[in-house]
Order: sequence, then structure tokens, then C-alpha cells
Amino acid sequence: MSASVFDSLRDLYDPDPRAMVVVFLGSLFCSYVLLTTPFESQSPYYRFALAANLFAFLVSSSSLAFDWLR
Repeated sequence: MSASVFDSLRDLYDPDPRAMVVVFLGSLFCSYVLLTTPFESQSPYYRFALAANLFAFLVSSSSLAFDWLR
């Protein structure tokens, strides 16, 4: 049963490279904005923004790399 679920999810998952470029450039811009402002490491909102930005950057760059290798 789990194999059929994974097969159906694999068929549905087809990321658009143009959307990943937009996410990649947006995460680069957010990184610039977050890292040029005064460093507030004690704020949980700042930590969450950095973590979410890092996650978006990693997902978009890996998706673009896998698409480029295909």
C-alpha cells in the first residue's frame, strides 16, 4: 500500500523550474535583507526567518540542480 502511495506522489510531484528560480532569487534577496540588518540572535522571529529562508534556499537550489542534471 505504501508503495502505491509513493508512486502516486512521485507522479504528481513535478516542480516547475521557473517557479524554483523565483523562490531561489527571493530567498537570496531575503538573505541579503536579513543579514544586513542588525543581528538580533535573541529574537525567535529572526531565528525563524533565517531558518525558513535557509530551507527555501536549499530546496530551490537542490531542485534546480536536479533539474539541470536531468
